[in-house]
Amino acid sequence: MTIPRLSELERLLQQLDEVDSAFYLSLHADDRKFLRSKLEGLPYDIQIILFNNYRSAANIVKANTDLRLVTAEIDRILPVIFLRDFNMCEKRRFDLSEEYSRRMNRMYLRELNIARFQLQPEFQRISALVSEIHAGNALTVSENSNSVSEIISETVPKNSEIVLEIPETISESVSEKILKFPKIFQKPVNAQIRTNAGDFGNFSEINAVNAQVRMKANQAAYYACAAYMKQLGLLPPKLTKKTGFSGCLKRMQDAIWWRKQLRRIQKRKTEEVMRLLGKVSKRAGKYCSDLTLKNRLAAKAASADFMARTYIVNQDQQRYSLKEISDKNVSNPTIRKGELMTRMRGIEEIAKEHGHVGSFVTLTCPSKYHCAYASSGDRIPNWNGATPYQAQQYLNQVWARIRAELARQEINIQGMRVAEPQHDGTPHWHMMLFMAPEQLAAFSAVVMKYALAEDGDEKGAKENRVKLVDIDLEKGSATGYIAKYISKNIDGQGLDADIDGGNATVAAQRVEAWASCWGIRQFQQIGGAPVTPWRELRRLKADNSKDEQFEAVRLAADKGDWKSYVQLMGGVSCKRKDLLIRPYYEVQADQQTGLIKTSWFDDQITFKLKGLLYAGRSIITRLHQWRLEQAVGRSSPLLGVL
Repeated sequence: MTIPRLSELERLLQQLDEVDSAFYLSLHADDRKFLRSKLEGLPYDIQIILFNNYRSAANIVKANTDLRLVTAEIDRILPVIFLRDFNMCEKRRFDLSEEYSRRMNRMYLRELNIARFQLQPEFQRISALVSEIHAGNALTVSENSNSVSEIISETVPKNSEIVLEIPETISESVSEKILKFPKIFQKPVNAQIRTNAGDFGNFSEINAVNAQVRMKANQAAYYACAAYMKQLGLLPPKLTKKTGFSGCLKRMQDAIWWRKQLRRIQKRKTEEVMRLLGKVSKRAGKYCSDLTLKNRLAAKAASADFMARTYIVNQDQQRYSLKEISDKNVSNPTIRKGELMTRMRGIEEIAKEHGHVGSFVTLTCPSKYHCAYASSGDRIPNWNGATPYQAQQYLNQVWARIRAELARQEINIQGMRVAEPQHDGTPHWHMMLFMAPEQLAAFSAVVMKYALAEDGDEKGAKENRVKLVDIDLEKGSATGYIAKYISKNIDGQGLDADIDGGNATVAAQRVEAWASCWGIRQFQQIGGAPVTPWRELRRLKADNSKDEQFEAVRLAADKGDWKSYVQLMGGVSCKRKDLLIRPYYEVQADQQTGLIKTSWFDDQITFKLKGLLYAGRSIITRLHQWRLEQAVGRSSPLLGVL
């Protein structure tokens, strides 16, 4: 006998009835019906939270009102694809990626066949002409009454009048775009392809028709696939001059691209719903939800296991696990923190040498970007639904305006920026910056102006949105001032507790999960020499050329002397093009065929870091070709120079 499978809602109500059946049974029949209708179809994890919130409401009217509003928001936020697979595993993502990529491929082939069928009369006429020319082998183009030029003159107007059939999945507004695509995509590409036409050379008109078929098919297929993705609640690849229709279609037909998109969107939509339900706050899950933290820790454990079982092998048969390599570079939190502190100390030493002063700047978003109060965890009334990613974009725009104005006023600054979350996940910035004493007042005025440009008149804006603290380098170390922020956002080592008195290590885990979820860059150097040549120089031994200038920079990097490194590279204000040493990137080519490698989606020539460029000559720091090798013996193609 087959046992009927319970729906998630029925399973939820059964479990909750066991816990507190009296509450559900005490509801009026209409309220029970309303509750069931709103919970029906939502993921199980969300049903649990909504039911508990419903039960804890002050009265039934408020409970129904809140439930109606929050479920409407969830419907807006959560894509259709995640209603059944809210917390899907990697296996499920793999299966969906394969399914959707195959579906996109079928859509493309359908549009290609439609375009070919509609242009088939033109193919037949030109093919007949080619056959006639080959058969006679004496007629010239000028003697032929149906010359190529005449055929082109007849064909082009007909082709320009072709209107492709619009798939049923495309909306009316989208279908209009099919005939109004950007001008940059109207030019046929690869039209001049040599044919087997014998003595008569290129028949460009045949290839022009081929190019037009491809262009029309790509155009229609892109909008059909994009419409399907929107039905799933996902955004299609953005159409740009670089990607074009072909690049976007390649992405949508690629299972790996789908898998990455599903993983990223799932993390962010899950966290967005958790913030809406009040699960990200000082009272619930600080910085990120418990669900996001759990998923992040599981993902890191799986990644560590993969790296321990995967090896890289070079042409000399040297073999290392990815875990060994990861532990020896900035992927290691200890090494990453040490490098950041070294750079910050060097920046401070340069500032002291030049007699500069420091300013510790804190930038915070307007209240509409914050979702919860710190004291109670309740939702802020004027929160506009913005995510931490959108809040980070706001801070980036503010800083771009500040930086542009500082450049106009010729105010030179250098320092370090740390982006960290507030209790509800909204990012704010801490920056330790140095400048000439006479420029401090103008700098402060510029920062205040642009930080308060948006909603600067709201309550508490001047007190909380931006803070500037002058740092006297004679009284203490500015590096120590920012050290706690660096440690808090990496591993929490060296801190007794976080800002709220909690465990510093756990807080660092939550901050790292937050940054990974929203794709937020936590640390950024402002001004000074770039760090890439520094890292490449540390890979070198003594320079065989005995060039004293180059060897001095190499020694500074090898000893961890950031101050000397920056000064020898050209100074704090040196432009990238004027640096003494720059990174050297080389075009990648296949080792066996010699073909230049291009990016898979956009056919762009790829470049890979291979060393340093100094005094017009390249210095190779990455000598080996590596390949991946699994512990079970499987291997992959060459990775390139590392």
